Amino acid sequence: RHMLRRAYNHVPRLARCYSSDSGHVTVRSTLFVPIVHDKPTEAFAPSQQLLTQAGFIRKVSNGVFTLLPLGMRTMEKLINIVDQEMHKAGGQKIHLPSLLSADLWRRSGRWGTAGPELMRMQDRKGEDHCLAPTHEEPVTALVAADITSYRSLPLKLYQIGTKFRDEIRPRFGLLRAREFVMKDMYSFDVDKQGALNAYDEMTKAYHRVFQRLCVPYAVADADSGSIGGSLSHEFHIVADVGEDQLLCCKACGYAANVEKAEGRMVHTHIPALALEEPPSEVTVHYLMPDIPPPPSTIPPSHKTQSTTTTTQTSQKSSSSSSSSSSSQHRPLAVITPAGRDANVFALKAPNQGQEYRPCRDDERVSVHASFMQGQVPTFVDDAIQCTSITLASNPFPVTHAPNLRTAHQGDGCPKCSSGTLFTQRGIEVGHVFYLGTKYSEPMGARLQVPAASSSGGAPRLEERAIEMGCYGLGMSRIMAAVVEASHDAKGIKWPVCLAPFQYAVIAVASKGHDHASVMQVSRDIVQDMVSHNIPAKDILIDDRTDITLGIRLREAELIGYPYVVIVGKTLHDSGMIEVISRQSGAKKMIKRTDSWPQELAA
Repeated sequence: RHMLRRAYNHVPRLARCYSSDSGHVTVRSTLFVPIVHDKPTEAFAPSQQLLTQAGFIRKVSNGVFTLLPLGMRTMEKLINIVDQEMHKAGGQKIHLPSLLSADLWRRSGRWGTAGPELMRMQDRKGEDHCLAPTHEEPVTALVAADITSYRSLPLKLYQIGTKFRDEIRPRFGLLRAREFVMKDMYSFDVDKQGALNAYDEMTKAYHRVFQRLCVPYAVADADSGSIGGSLSHEFHIVADVGEDQLLCCKACGYAANVEKAEGRMVHTHIPALALEEPPSEVTVHYLMPDIPPPPSTIPPSHKTQSTTTTTQTSQKSSSSSSSSSSSQHRPLAVITPAGRDANVFALKAPNQGQEYRPCRDDERVSVHASFMQGQVPTFVDDAIQCTSITLASNPFPVTHAPNLRTAHQGDGCPKCSSGTLFTQRGIEVGHVFYLGTKYSEPMGARLQVPAASSSGGAPRLEERAIEMGCYGLGMSRIMAAVVEASHDAKGIKWPVCLAPFQYAVIAVASKGHDHASVMQVSRDIVQDMVSHNIPAKDILIDDRTDITLGIRLREAELIGYPYVVIVGKTLHDSGMIEVISRQSGAKKMIKRTDSWPQELAA
């Protein structure tokens, strides 16, 4: 390592880049690429190890990273791809602030329900703010204030910028960071059909992005989570380190996050189900409402008079709530086939969107006692077929509902008759949501639009909330996920479209050919490449002739240049250029002719 550093310091400094006929070509000796030869001990994911070792990123603090020049080049290429596809889909690029007033979040209702992941702070006046994890509130407020006619819709606005999330355990480098780069687009339409059309357009745009990245990916049915809405899909890059488990069907392409997945299974037939002594073929699960923490749980340092007032108001509202509202906060019992957990996401639809969680041990005894007294609403999965259900010999009313059980590998596909589900792990890097009016209603984004029944003459107008969708891509997360999906023991294997440089031209001095003459030949080789429409910005010349070829080849493999072009003894002696492909590892010799660059990627 010390020998490398001394050699680096004594390589003659050329210009940081020199001009060819069609642009500037970077030389390695002046490029800031701090290589780390030992695996970082705190890095567990291959992407964090390799991006650190290859000089793409540096850790600043837990979950916070600096992008170095190579990292910036890759990020800029990814941004360029996404920009192209967003513009093709009708998107217009804007920039929204990262520092947001709590007032916006209070208007949408999320200030009081957001968990500790939201980074909250106060300014010197004691007013609440947060560092944005998403931007639904400010972009909806923008449209509410500046769009005054339905004729201005449809509209798609997007940005690429920094987001923040106070992860309790940041890990795996860029895969789970506290500060990250994200693309988020928001669509605004007059009606639901227009919003669903925008949803389809953006889903197709995301397919185009991932097809251009040349990585294995899956699109999965998903739960909308804290963003909200009634329809959502996740885009996953398939990789072993993925935190999400997907259930997929090879026959028809169905895929879903295991939380949302459905599966066909053989029915469990029980002639008579006595709930006081349920048979071994079924399992009774007790669930409690997963009620978000009230604003009063915000740490004292983040409280203001306004949050206290909000809390008091919500407490008064809670004390005066109707019995129908309080019924949503009762426990539930769910009966599934033995060996299957209750699918808590499937319970949201029949329970007015209320989310549930499994009972804790300290809750189970009292819930079971209430259940035995017939006081707990009970749901039965549709895979259980029985002629009667009783409690203490009395008929017991239950609600039958589909897919209340979790799906497993080996279940039949719910979309086709021949497929069987299998599991694979994925890294979620994109998510599309149909939001409806979740944000436009509370944020006052409403317009006068023609009524559906209008016919002939001047249309009758009616006020209606704008229909919305939102579409996110984790840009820094994609960068790491691509490394997870495409690497080997030697280093990164970038797809051509994301590599910081597509070609590394390694100049090798040999007997009778000093540094100056080798560099001149290397420039001539680069000029050949540029004249055949290879962009100069995608070519790097490794001019460090004082460092052995072996060391430089190992560095090139670690960094992941798709192609290495060696300008050395074989070129001087026989006019042959050696080219090495990083993806395949194949080496080939190309005779230097007028058209030799055409054979580079052949």
